[in-house]
Amino acid sequence: MTAQTTPAKRQLTAAELQQRRDAAQKSTGPRTEEGKARSSRNAWKHGLNSAVHRAHFDNGLQSLIGAVGKPCQTTCPKYPCALVEEGLTRAGGSCLDKQVYVQAFGSIIDAIQSGSMEGVGALMASEISAMLQMLHDLRAQIAEQGLVIGVPMTTADGDVITRKDGTEVMGKYIANPGYAMVLKTLETLGISMPELLATPQAKARAKVEDEKVDAMQTMLGGIFQRANAARQPAIGPGGEQ
Repeated sequence: MTAQTTPAKRQLTAAELQQRRDAAQKSTGPRTEEGKARSSRNAWKHGLNSAVHRAHFDNGLQSLIGAVGKPCQTTCPKYPCALVEEGLTRAGGSCLDKQVYVQAFGSIIDAIQSGSMEGVGALMASEISAMLQMLHDLRAQIAEQGLVIGVPMTTADGDVITRKDGTEVMGKYIANPGYAMVLKTLETLGISMPELLATPQAKARAKVEDEKVDAMQTMLGGIFQRANAARQPAIGPGGEQ
């Protein structure tokens, strides 16, 4: 038997080499350090498996990402921290500091194992504070924009139509959509004028409900008293007991 020889590789021509170089240049993968870092940070939204994520949070805290936290604020003593400088978060976004998640994780464990609610209470207070801050910002934006918002007219190409002085021509006016957001949030939180008994109808309804409860308690109290009263011996027709 003759040994099977491997055919020699054909040398690529100059045109083929140039074609491969051009194809490599069109690759979608990152080549620069900035591009590689940006690609690594993309895993925060897709998979949570980036090297940046593992370095900052460890693998054991992945389940807490997005579940707990507090808003990133410029008044934070750590601002601007490394997370802000790297673009992982920003003021107004979620604070991704590892210490925040460690404390929240410990609070949840204490509540489950020992029933201690101190840490959970602090966590809920932080969440309520963030919700109130969001409502405050939304109300401030509504106050700045006004009750209605103008929708400018556009051409067929999508360009905004303006007057000679540069002002936009409004095609129609719509109610500020921020109002619906505020009302829906208040409804979800259970904060409303009737709930706070701030309307005459709500006060009257609450008074009627209280009267119903008092009447029910009086009726049930009489039933229980008659049921528990000492039974008197029956007296016969002839006066015999």
